[in-house]
Amino acid sequence: MESALSQKQAKQITGSKSGPLRVNPDKHMTKFDENKKTLVLDLDKTLVYLTLEAPTKGAEYSTVLDEEGKFRRYAIKRPGLERFIKEMSSLFNICILTSMKMKHVINAVEAVGLDPYIFEVYSRDECVKVSENIYMKSLLKLGFDLSTTIFMDDSSHHMRSQPLNGILVQAFTGEKNDRCFELLTPFLRYIATHADVRPVTEKLYAYFESQEKEQEKTRKQKKHKSDPKNGMSLIAEVTEEEEELQRDNEIKRRKKSFSANSSFEKNVVIKQFDFESKSTGASLSLSKTSSLSFGSDQGTDSFFSSLEIAKTSSMKSTKQVSAQ
Repeated sequence: MESALSQKQAKQITGSKSGPLRVNPDKHMTKFDENKKTLVLDLDKTLVYLTLEAPTKGAEYSTVLDEEGKFRRYAIKRPGLERFIKEMSSLFNICILTSMKMKHVINAVEAVGLDPYIFEVYSRDECVKVSENIYMKSLLKLGFDLSTTIFMDDSSHHMRSQPLNGILVQAFTGEKNDRCFELLTPFLRYIATHADVRPVTEKLYAYFESQEKEQEKTRKQKKHKSDPKNGMSLIAEVTEEEEELQRDNEIKRRKKSFSANSSFEKNVVIKQFDFESKSTGASLSLSKTSSLSFGSDQGTDSFFSSLEIAKTSSMKSTKQVSAQ
């Protein structure tokens, strides 16, 4: 008895020659491809969120009806579901394994539009009944080769019978910012090339660790390149020719500004203060000196300041001449 049981278990672990268990052979689903690995997916809270509450604005969802065409519940799709299932179907044989009743899961699968991408749906009838209304999912009952099978679920309870094959994902309850599929897709592409996917979880962690190291290496390289000490700054550098051109333009601008201010100041001073004697020369000299200090650097306000200085100096000189 024990020997027969061991042989049966061994056969299930290595896979059945007749292929995986088929429970819906009449359904319009894809064929099993022996050259692909298998991806077994839970439905509720893994691919979609089945709820009676109306979805929030912006959520992508489908309405699930019962056999009589009456409303049963909403199926809110996990962000990126369509893209994920399409790509995974090109890499894996995809099937659904859930503890729901078959009639309900078939209605949900068809409502969401998953049926063109999967080859089989397994319900609670293919699960192991633990107690009343409590079931455990087991890949052993499905006839898969466990060396090429990956199982995704949101419940650790269902991972117990196949700990080497499981990927435990966060339960999805309608969050719009969920990134589960986005993050897992690169890993699933990677593991699809392995002869033996087990242990899946260890390979998952190793993969993300290697990705993190690679990203850290890239960040360090970018930082190294952007370090001015290395002469490889990512910020646009001004070449020597551009610096020289900038200096020449600045000198020309200063000369032009000074020339214009000096000419204007000279004309104003001569027109307003036509003094004879040394005091006139002193005021003009002081005016020109002031324009040298302020004209080019501080603009028109400084020029008028120099003009006031010239005017005040000229008036003082006139008073001194009159007193003499």
